[in-house]
Amino acid sequence: MQPVADAPDPDVDWPDNLTDPGFLDQRFACISPSSNIVTVTSASVFTLKAGEVARAKWRVGWVLDLFDLQDGSVVAQDEAILSLSTDQITLVAPFSTLPVADLHGIRFSEYDNVVASQKNFGFVSDDDNDFPSDSGKAYRIMYG
Repeated sequence: MQPVADAPDPDVDWPDNLTDPGFLDQRFACISPSSNIVTVTSASVFTLKAGEVARAKWRVGWVLDLFDLQDGSVVAQDEAILSLSTDQITLVAPFSTLPVADLHGIRFSEYDNVVASQKNFGFVSDDDNDFPSDSGKAYRIMYG
């Protein structure tokens, strides 16, 4: 997952503030975060592992999915973060499924459902699947 020091600052024009290594046609992306839920207060209030919120791994306004830690399936989707406090996240609206501690985690929603600052992060796509909302080409991590 992404270390705090590498998290794009929403108040900075990213990635223009990075040092230019001298290559043309650069594209930058960070790995999108995910976190395990360790305690649950309600479908809209839950706690993450100590330090994950404090390290700025998550931001107010970002849109999340709830997923099953064992098989990766999405069990509830597209809820935005209302507030962050210590290691607790509060959502604007509750997930449609009550999270279960140590069974569920959070991660970014699909590309077209997240806010602009989340689109600085990596999203998985196949060769023939451009990003639908902006027709941008998918990043290639490796060439075969």
